[in-house]
Amino acid sequence: MKLFARYTRLNLSAMLVAFLLGMIALFFSFRYILIHQVDEGLETERDEIVAYIQQHQKLPPPSSFSDLQIVYQEVNSTFAASFRTVQMVDSDGIEPARQFEFPITFLGKIFQFRINTPLEGTDTLLRIIALVTLGMLLLVLLSIYWVNHRIVRSLLKPFYQTTKALSQYSLAQATPLLLPETSVQEFSMLNETLNAMAARSAKDFEAIRSFTAQAAHEMQTPLAVLSARLEALMQMPELNEATAKQIGGIDQSVAKLTRLFSALLLLTKIENQQFLLSDELSVAELLENKTSELQDLIDGGNISLESVLERIALQTNKHLFEILIGNLLSNAIRYNYSGGTISISLSARNLSIANTSNLPEIPKESLFQQFFRNPDSGKEGNGLGLSIVAQICKALGFRIVYHFKNGVQIFEVWF
Repeated sequence: MKLFARYTRLNLSAMLVAFLLGMIALFFSFRYILIHQVDEGLETERDEIVAYIQQHQKLPPPSSFSDLQIVYQEVNSTFAASFRTVQMVDSDGIEPARQFEFPITFLGKIFQFRINTPLEGTDTLLRIIALVTLGMLLLVLLSIYWVNHRIVRSLLKPFYQTTKALSQYSLAQATPLLLPETSVQEFSMLNETLNAMAARSAKDFEAIRSFTAQAAHEMQTPLAVLSARLEALMQMPELNEATAKQIGGIDQSVAKLTRLFSALLLLTKIENQQFLLSDELSVAELLENKTSELQDLIDGGNISLESVLERIALQTNKHLFEILIGNLLSNAIRYNYSGGTISISLSARNLSIANTSNLPEIPKESLFQQFFRNPDSGKEGNGLGLSIVAQICKALGFRIVYHFKNGVQIFEVWF
């Protein structure tokens, strides 16, 4: 058997199973929706009966129509309202019906009301839906079989080659884009366009990366000078309180800029792979030292720290790993609340840092996005902390995973 014929057979078999399961799920979903609508109609009838009793101060007479039957009787005790499917007898014989049974108290007596409505129209609609779905299933399977044998095999081969080359292309790693030659004119034009676009993107990316690195590096010295002069101004004895307050605000802004440029410079160095992974470090000892450094912040925030640390060693870059755990712990403290907890777990396979938080779950698309900050956090920051964490994990060959459960933010670093 040829590979493509075997693929087609397996593909159609899998699709047949998937469509059958989907058809069954769709049938029962529609059945649930339709019966739910019937139940809502019965609840509406109950509300009308209650309104009639309140308005006329008497029970309505029992009624029996082709689409609705209402009967009631006095009972000794109350009970919970319920729905069920029963057999209903009418002029056409016995047919399935939906019954709603509920209690009403009137003049100190409890009455058991039953409302029945036939399901003949619902069953007919469900049969039509099932037949239409089955017909669509057969049509789709036949169409897929024809497409697989007549079109996809011959026409989309260059497309798959192009997508494979694109999946291996990386701007950050300067991987060249190698697109295959093809005799199909449309795919040839597409490859030429993609090659030109990749060249422009690589050039622009390199220019932006170079500018970021140079700007961050060049700005460090004037910012340091500015910070030193502001500190000197703050020490002047003739400085009044108002001026000192303004200078203090300027100094805070300068400090924020300094942190921002340091973070951008670090990101650039990581992207340029300017770090060696040759340090042998004790992860547990590093975590203990970092938590000790942050202990004042933890105590000041009235936060409980719990840790279970396995003694393991990793061969990696110590400086980057310190920044990694520092950013995760700083976030766990900054976005915690008074009386909250931070839990640290270290094993040979991964490091987990979890913290309680009043903030909602971080959207997946924004989790490691640069300069993203939750507008409800109310905390100072440049929005680069988690982006740096993601870049460090990528550079060190780790995997970062985020979970949110019952108000707890959990970050796991898998080694």
